[in-house]
Amino acid sequence: MGESVDISIPAALVFRPSDSDLSRLTDMISDAGTVAILGGDGAETAREEAIELAARLKAPVGYALRGKQWLEHDNRTL
Repeated sequence: MGESVDISIPAALVFRPSDSDLSRLTDMISDAGTVAILGGDGAETAREEAIELAARLKAPVGYALRGKQWLEHDNRTL
């Protein structure tokens, strides 16, 4: 038998926009007069982030049908 090899399973993947896309988005937000956030089903796992972003941008938050349960209009934190 050969030498044993330790194989480590990598951490869970993190999906995020590229740095250039984030930079472009930052510029677009900065150049816009006003912005709004429209949340969908992805808000299930990013609700706190959406709330924080809305607060930082002073942006109203709307929701698509599949985001309703995560970003309900009468949530007191929005």
